[in-house]
Amino acid sequence: MRPVLVIAFKFPPYSGVGGFRWAKMAKYLARCGREVRVVTVDWEASGPVTLLEDCDSPRLHVHRIGSGFPHNQLLYGDAALRARAVARLRELGGFDEAANWGQTLIPFCQRLIRERGIGVAVATGHPFMANLWAAELKAQTPGLKLVQDFRDLVSSIRINTGASEEYCLELQRRCVEAADVVTVISQGMVWLMREQIPPGNSGKFRVMRNGFDPERLAPLRRGGRPRPASEPLSMCYLGSLGGGRHTVMLTLLRAVDSLVHDGHKVRVRLCGDNHAVVGKEFPHLMEQGVLELSTSMPPDGALRLARECDFGLNVLAPGMTHYLPTKIYDYIGLGVPCLSIGPKGDTSELLEAHDCGVGLPEDEKVIAGRLGEFCRGMPGFGFKGVDALGVDTIAREFNELFSNLEGEGS
Repeated sequence: MRPVLVIAFKFPPYSGVGGFRWAKMAKYLARCGREVRVVTVDWEASGPVTLLEDCDSPRLHVHRIGSGFPHNQLLYGDAALRARAVARLRELGGFDEAANWGQTLIPFCQRLIRERGIGVAVATGHPFMANLWAAELKAQTPGLKLVQDFRDLVSSIRINTGASEEYCLELQRRCVEAADVVTVISQGMVWLMREQIPPGNSGKFRVMRNGFDPERLAPLRRGGRPRPASEPLSMCYLGSLGGGRHTVMLTLLRAVDSLVHDGHKVRVRLCGDNHAVVGKEFPHLMEQGVLELSTSMPPDGALRLARECDFGLNVLAPGMTHYLPTKIYDYIGLGVPCLSIGPKGDTSELLEAHDCGVGLPEDEKVIAGRLGEFCRGMPGFGFKGVDALGVDTIAREFNELFSNLEGEGS
């Protein structure tokens, strides 16, 4: 197998969710016997978990180069530093923090391709300018095959950049047209992106979902444990409530409030940093011990919290039909069924297909009715074929894809 080049602006020790996908994918690609060359930037360690241990492999090499932009200030700085970083971004006329990266990225990657005999590159976004620079790299490198990996739609971060929808669609189109294969995290994303690009590119798409790390979750995974009727129905939510998801959580808690009023025992735990609006809306639930708010904690601690609950919670705002949040895979990998509130789509379909959770609409009466049933007795979940949702399985699929692009596949 030839080495593969991974262009990932966000990569450990960057501690946000954006760095997790390819930290895990690179780890398991190396275990497939593939040499992995990651090109990223010089991130400062800022969170409790950096996943640097996933980079500890003789087949995994991480190259850190300059970004041409104060990316650490933008992500981790105080308000004044972030304001200066945003001003610099506007001076560059760029879409995101990778706007100036091409000046160092392209020549560095060209040298690496020559020296290591690399035939396939994969670029992951956001930041989506990394995908655009990868498209330029391919244009300047005869014979290079390119996989464009989209963790979200380009238009999803338009609110943060002030860019027009037309600009976002044009950037996305250029990235897709340059690709040999476009990988996305859900079937819903395939349908949405096919509607946004010119004919002739629809056959490039392939779903490569996120997943849970089986090695990391194995020590935490729980077996079946029926809840005694005397104990409260317990639910745990991990992560932020941005993008309008707080309104869905409020609907869920109104349903919980009505159940408690009727004498049911329920407990809801939220672990994250922007849940103040929930506490202000339901102070009486907090006083009663029904609602507990915790700030963000190291992932293993949060996962242990979820492991002790009947359901891991997920909430989706209207328009998030194509979302498959990473927390869902962690719940499933723990053996904890997921209760997802929001529109039907990829999440509800995955829970149904693998019999590992329940999807409900954002309807207070419907939610209260089903939670009442769960208070009387938890349904059984089969967790059918969930091993296929592990990152190790997805990495093997990527490895096969790379071999096929290189002409080495069966």
